[in-house]
Amino acid sequence: MKNHEAHLPIKNWAEQDRPREKMIIKGKNALSDAELLAILINTGTVQKSALDIARDILTQVNQNLHELGNLEVDDIKKVKGMGEAKAITIAAALELGRRRLSHMQAERHLVNSSALAFSILNPFLENETAESFIALFLNKRFELLRIQTIGVGGIDKVTVDIRIIFKHALSFGATSIIVAHNH
Repeated sequence: MKNHEAHLPIKNWAEQDRPREKMIIKGKNALSDAELLAILINTGTVQKSALDIARDILTQVNQNLHELGNLEVDDIKKVKGMGEAKAITIAAALELGRRRLSHMQAERHLVNSSALAFSILNPFLENETAESFIALFLNKRFELLRIQTIGVGGIDKVTVDIRIIFKHALSFGATSIIVAHNH
């Protein structure tokens, strides 16, 4: 990519260098992590393009997307040029990616061991700071039917109503339930 140091807005770049247009022309796999983030950021500031801000965010997490997924909205907002709306957009996109990964894992496996249940539930629980209670609903062959958050509480407790769990089990046609709680 060409060097765009003179605070030139992305809209003034050559079309093939703009992240959105590059994605249309070359496909999503042709974009770097920073370019994908820049699309989410949408606009830069007077001093920095959206791509520059994206690079700053990635530098904050040592180019590690897993670490980026661990950031809270307030952490993302600490990067110069990131307001609350942009930070929420990035956090939401990362959450969608996490959920997609979890569903992909669930679709490929029977849930017939605690280790497998852990691998499915871990993306939902590993970064939670609040108490969370999640259930896996399985059919009689131990195939995952649904992952459902049953309750989210405060820092030190979550209230769970067993009737809600059974209501979900009946509505999903589940014959087995695995529950998990973080902390």
